[in-house]
Amino acid sequence: MKNLFVTILVVCFLSISYSQIFEKINFQTSYCFGTCPVYHLELKADKTFKLHGETVFLEHSQTRGLDSSKMGYFSGKLDQKIYNNFIAAFQQSDMCNLTFDGITCCDGSLITMVVNYDGIQKELVSMFPPYEAQLLIQVLYEICRTTKMKRVNSTD
Repeated sequence: MKNLFVTILVVCFLSISYSQIFEKINFQTSYCFGTCPVYHLELKADKTFKLHGETVFLEHSQTRGLDSSKMGYFSGKLDQKIYNNFIAAFQQSDMCNLTFDGITCCDGSLITMVVNYDGIQKELVSMFPPYEAQLLIQVLYEICRTTKMKRVNSTD
Protein backbone atom coordinates (compact mmCIF):
# COMPACT_ATOMS: atom_id res chain seq x y z
CA MET A 1 0.00 0.00 0.00
CA LYS A 2 2.84 2.36 0.88
CA ASN A 3 4.50 1.76 -2.53
CA LEU A 4 1.23 2.52 -4.32
CA PHE A 5 0.88 5.81 -2.43
CA VAL A 6 4.46 6.81 -3.25
CA THR A 7 3.92 5.90 -6.92
CA ILE A 8 0.77 8.04 -7.07
CA LEU A 9 2.60 10.99 -5.49
CA VAL A 10 5.49 10.68 -7.97
CA VAL A 11 3.11 10.52 -10.96
CA CYS A 12 1.18 13.56 -9.68
CA PHE A 13 4.39 15.50 -9.10
CA LEU A 14 5.72 14.68 -12.59
CA SER A 15 2.48 15.71 -14.26
CA ILE A 16 2.38 18.98 -12.34
CA SER A 17 6.05 19.81 -12.91
CA TYR A 18 6.00 19.03 -16.65
CA SER A 19 6.58 22.18 -18.60
CA GLN A 20 6.54 22.52 -22.34
CA ILE A 21 9.90 23.73 -23.60
CA PHE A 22 9.41 26.71 -25.88
CA GLU A 23 11.73 26.90 -28.90
CA LYS A 24 10.20 29.37 -31.39
CA ILE A 25 6.90 30.89 -32.42
CA ASN A 26 5.80 32.58 -35.63
CA PHE A 27 2.75 34.74 -35.03
CA GLN A 28 0.85 36.32 -37.92
CA THR A 29 -2.25 38.44 -38.07
CA SER A 30 -4.23 39.46 -41.11
CA TYR A 31 -6.06 42.50 -42.35
CA CYS A 32 -9.76 42.98 -41.57
CA PHE A 33 -12.36 45.52 -42.69
CA GLY A 34 -11.61 47.60 -39.58
CA THR A 35 -8.26 48.63 -38.14
CA CYS A 36 -6.70 45.24 -37.48
CA PRO A 37 -2.91 45.49 -37.63
CA VAL A 38 -1.02 43.06 -39.84
CA TYR A 39 1.97 41.63 -37.98
CA HIS A 40 4.51 38.94 -38.79
CA LEU A 41 6.46 38.13 -35.62
CA GLU A 42 9.13 35.50 -35.07
CA LEU A 43 10.17 35.02 -31.44
CA LYS A 44 12.91 32.61 -30.38
CA ALA A 45 13.72 31.03 -27.02
CA ASP A 46 16.81 33.24 -26.66
CA LYS A 47 14.37 36.21 -26.43
CA THR A 48 15.34 37.61 -29.84
CA PHE A 49 12.63 38.54 -32.29
CA LYS A 50 12.01 39.83 -35.77
CA LEU A 51 8.87 41.79 -36.57
CA HIS A 52 7.39 42.96 -39.84
CA GLY A 53 4.69 45.52 -39.16
CA GLU A 54 2.96 45.37 -42.52
CA THR A 55 -0.09 47.51 -41.74
CA VAL A 56 -0.42 49.39 -38.46
CA PHE A 57 -3.06 52.01 -37.82
CA LEU A 58 -2.72 55.06 -35.59
CA GLU A 59 -4.02 54.36 -32.10
CA HIS A 60 -7.42 55.85 -31.29
CA SER A 61 -7.79 57.18 -34.82
CA GLN A 62 -11.21 57.45 -36.38
CA THR A 63 -9.70 58.14 -39.81
CA ARG A 64 -7.92 54.79 -40.27
CA GLY A 65 -4.65 56.65 -40.65
CA LEU A 66 -1.53 54.52 -40.91
CA ASP A 67 1.27 54.72 -38.32
CA SER A 68 4.40 54.59 -40.49
CA SER A 69 6.64 54.66 -37.40
CA LYS A 70 5.40 51.17 -36.52
CA MET A 71 5.44 49.79 -40.05
CA GLY A 72 8.46 48.09 -41.57
CA TYR A 73 11.02 45.58 -40.40
CA PHE A 74 12.31 45.52 -36.83
CA SER A 75 14.38 43.32 -34.56
CA GLY A 76 15.06 43.24 -30.87
CA LYS A 77 15.42 41.26 -27.71
CA LEU A 78 12.71 40.99 -25.08
CA ASP A 79 13.45 42.17 -21.57
CA GLN A 80 13.07 39.57 -18.84
CA LYS A 81 9.68 40.85 -17.63
CA ILE A 82 7.87 40.59 -20.98
CA TYR A 83 9.62 37.28 -21.70
CA ASN A 84 8.42 35.91 -18.36
CA ASN A 85 4.89 37.09 -19.24
CA PHE A 86 5.18 35.32 -22.59
CA ILE A 87 6.44 32.06 -21.04
CA ALA A 88 3.69 32.13 -18.41
CA ALA A 89 1.05 32.64 -21.13
CA PHE A 90 2.66 29.93 -23.26
CA GLN A 91 2.57 27.46 -20.35
CA GLN A 92 -1.00 28.43 -19.47
CA SER A 93 -2.17 27.85 -23.04
CA ASP A 94 -1.35 24.12 -22.67
CA MET A 95 0.14 23.91 -26.14
CA CYS A 96 0.01 20.09 -26.16
CA ASN A 97 -3.78 20.18 -26.05
CA LEU A 98 -4.45 23.54 -27.69
CA THR A 99 -6.40 23.43 -30.95
CA PHE A 100 -7.87 26.11 -33.20
CA ASP A 101 -11.07 25.54 -35.20
CA GLY A 102 -9.58 26.65 -38.53
CA ILE A 103 -12.42 29.11 -39.22
CA THR A 104 -11.28 31.64 -41.83
CA CYS A 105 -14.57 33.25 -42.78
CA CYS A 106 -16.10 36.51 -41.78
CA ASP A 107 -14.57 39.85 -40.90
CA GLY A 108 -11.82 39.49 -38.39
CA SER A 109 -8.10 39.13 -38.19
CA LEU A 110 -6.90 35.64 -39.06
CA ILE A 111 -4.54 34.51 -36.31
CA THR A 112 -1.85 32.05 -37.33
CA MET A 113 0.70 30.60 -34.95
CA VAL A 114 3.39 28.13 -35.91
CA VAL A 115 4.83 26.95 -32.62
CA ASN A 116 7.96 24.90 -32.05
CA TYR A 117 8.19 23.29 -28.61
CA ASP A 118 9.55 20.00 -27.24
CA GLY A 119 10.86 19.18 -30.73
CA ILE A 120 7.33 19.45 -32.14
CA GLN A 121 6.02 21.96 -34.70
CA LYS A 122 2.33 22.84 -34.42
CA GLU A 123 0.31 25.14 -36.67
CA LEU A 124 -2.81 26.86 -35.31
CA VAL A 125 -5.11 28.96 -37.52
CA SER A 126 -8.43 30.69 -36.81
CA MET A 127 -10.26 34.00 -36.86
CA PHE A 128 -11.77 33.01 -33.54
CA PRO A 129 -9.08 31.35 -31.38
CA PRO A 130 -10.31 29.59 -28.24
CA TYR A 131 -10.33 31.13 -24.79
CA GLU A 132 -7.27 29.06 -23.79
CA ALA A 133 -5.14 30.96 -26.33
CA GLN A 134 -6.34 34.49 -25.51
CA LEU A 135 -3.66 35.38 -22.96
CA LEU A 136 -0.90 34.11 -25.26
CA ILE A 137 -2.29 36.12 -28.18
CA GLN A 138 -2.62 39.19 -25.97
CA VAL A 139 1.05 38.97 -24.95
CA LEU A 140 2.14 38.47 -28.58
CA TYR A 141 0.21 41.60 -29.59
CA GLU A 142 1.83 43.45 -26.68
CA ILE A 143 5.27 42.42 -27.96
CA CYS A 144 4.38 43.75 -31.43
CA ARG A 145 3.00 47.04 -30.13
CA THR A 146 5.17 48.06 -27.20
CA THR A 147 8.51 46.27 -27.12
CA LYS A 148 11.63 48.29 -27.70
CA MET A 149 13.11 47.39 -31.10
CA LYS A 150 15.29 48.76 -33.84
CA ARG A 151 14.37 49.28 -37.48
CA VAL A 152 16.29 46.98 -39.84
CA ASN A 153 16.41 46.20 -43.56
CA SER A 154 14.07 43.45 -44.72
CA THR A 155 17.05 41.19 -45.44
CA ASP A 156 18.55 41.41 -41.93
